[in-house]
Amino acid sequence: MREHKDFLNLDFIENGMDVIEKGILPGNYVFMNMHMVSEYALNTEGVRDALCNSSVFLDGAPIWFYLNKMKSRSYARVRGADFLRQFCESIDDKGSVFFIGSEDSVLNDLRENLDAGFGGCWERARYFSPKFGGAPEVYSDIERYLLNNDDARYIFLGLGCPKQEVVGDLIRKRFPGLSVFCVGAAFDFISGNKPEAPEFMQRVGVEWFYRLLSEPGRTFRRYTVNSYIAIAFLIKVYRG
Repeated sequence: MREHKDFLNLDFIENGMDVIEKGILPGNYVFMNMHMVSEYALNTEGVRDALCNSSVFLDGAPIWFYLNKMKSRSYARVRGADFLRQFCESIDDKGSVFFIGSEDSVLNDLRENLDAGFGGCWERARYFSPKFGGAPEVYSDIERYLLNNDDARYIFLGLGCPKQEVVGDLIRKRFPGLSVFCVGAAFDFISGNKPEAPEFMQRVGVEWFYRLLSEPGRTFRRYTVNSYIAIAFLIKVYRG
């Protein structure tokens, strides 16, 4: 795994899946897409500081294109759901894996699908749905849970952007030996509670359009207002 201080002074991971193959280091890991770029631009909930303290995968196709084509970089694109799947295929110590976020029903479906598709014994992992609230309140609930369950090594957060990135950074500060991955909708996809875009749409970078059609009420602002903010911000950065 190689990290580079690059765009926005963030630590980007060049070869994404190498993180698993070469050994996962402690820290907070985030998957950057255009929504996150807009939150960085707005500095929502302190997300800018959180990202600057994290290792960053390139997830969204537009930001991947921006860095690789317009900025002449060579970063791999890694979706949070794909990373989680590969991690689950490779991990032996399932008792050290904690899935935190979403709702109990989603977490139950996630456990069942992990058992069915990734080697069984996923009842050994931990599943926790924290109380609803802002990042500080959610973190406090998670902190209490981790203090009472101290066998965690890998934590996957499914809290939504930008809350999960801020919470992940707080976990990193309080529990420096843990590896935290902010995987967003991956819980919903792998549990089967929400459909994933067809693979060809993922390949050509229009997964966002599929999600807009699937969940217009929840994603309309993200893919209109937030995308406009992100694009304007990227143009400003590109022009210097």
